[in-house]
Amino acid sequence: MEAIQEMNLPVIINDTRTKMSRKRIWELDFLRGICIILMCLDHMVFNFAATFAKAWKATGNANLINLVDTAIKYWTHPARLAAQETVLWIFFSLCGMSIIFSRNNFFHSIKILFVAALITLVTTSLVKFGMDEGNIIRFGVLHMLGVSSFIVAIIYTFTRKNRWVTSAVFLSLALALFLFDELYLSKGAWHKDIAWLSVFSESLGDIGKFSPGDCFPMMPYIIRVFVGAGLAPLIYYKKKSLLPRLEGNWYRPINFLGRKTLWVVLLHQPVIIGALALISYFFLTPGNFGLL
Repeated sequence: MEAIQEMNLPVIINDTRTKMSRKRIWELDFLRGICIILMCLDHMVFNFAATFAKAWKATGNANLINLVDTAIKYWTHPARLAAQETVLWIFFSLCGMSIIFSRNNFFHSIKILFVAALITLVTTSLVKFGMDEGNIIRFGVLHMLGVSSFIVAIIYTFTRKNRWVTSAVFLSLALALFLFDELYLSKGAWHKDIAWLSVFSESLGDIGKFSPGDCFPMMPYIIRVFVGAGLAPLIYYKKKSLLPRLEGNWYRPINFLGRKTLWVVLLHQPVIIGALALISYFFLTPGNFGLL
């Protein structure tokens, strides 16, 4: 984006009487960076539990077997699932906030969707040529964020002149969609015969069948983006940091990740898997990358 500028999620700010300047709200980048770090750690443990589990267990090494078993228990533990939901709420709300502060929202949305389409092309090709077991990503987190950002950008085009209207519109939409999802979609006896309908809601189709590699349907996640877009004009109506006294160099490494969200989301799994494969090849399963 400057980080999230690439994700449609930049944070601008500050004007003076003589000229407009742009300054990012540091705490938004910081929180986004924390979410990204937690995501990377979570996916690394997933690789322990799934990607490398078979090869590492086959070594008979008690420590490796224990590591895999612990990773599997972690992945399905209720505390981890609750923490994941909390992090997703924070991250997607921050995305919604950042769109409100961003310029060139349509361009950034298209950029995200382009990268998402590239992911679909690559994962589909890997499966087609037998290099993957079937983890195609047809509608993952970037697909959802790209579409959500585009929708927010369209709405904000008509409300941007009045922060109260902006807030009311997005929060009302969030509430309406929440009630629609809870009282109608999730209660309906849908047959789920058409898998691609899961793009709109898991209640309508089998998202695991349509996008097994990564699945983030529009409902309920766009609701969280709308909440962020609705809160931004209320919390950051001056478009300035709420914690100026804490500004400094101490958060720069984390904020860097928060600014480069799109690239981290895109590249973190190949990097993690590649690093673990090399470690496995040279130290854990000599001569075997541990991926088969």
